[in-house]
Amino acid sequence: MKRTILTLLIALAIVACSKEDIKKMEGKVDVTLYLKDAKGRALKNWTVYAYDQWAWEHKNGSKPTFHAKSMATDDEGKAIFTLSVDKFDEREVYHFVVYYNQNKQNLSGDDVTGNTLKTSKAVTLKSKDNAPITLQL
Repeated sequence: MKRTILTLLIALAIVACSKEDIKKMEGKVDVTLYLKDAKGRALKNWTVYAYDQWAWEHKNGSKPTFHAKSMATDDEGKAIFTLSVDKFDEREVYHFVVYYNQNKQNLSGDDVTGNTLKTSKAVTLKSKDNAPITLQL
């Protein structure tokens, strides 16, 4: 009987929480990033990498090996990331990076070398109320 009541209470608690509440309990946050060229035009189908602070400090060379997540931009140059934020501090530093060549063509994976150009932006994410990020080449 006690197990049934406990199971019912847990089920009610889960149903009562919104998606945002569940994400916060899991330490997750949604972040929107807009990628633009020097003239402010959206760059579509570009791979954007997100590194947490530890991965950024310990990555070898410029290859995107320890990134937390990568996303491709849509037709509006927008990429939406769901990233982890420290549950106790309710904040985490991430570095958002795009790699490209001299002709402003996006590079990813093994195409990234020591001579690859990159644009990056460090952002402190909070557990709520994160403004959209704009990364411009």
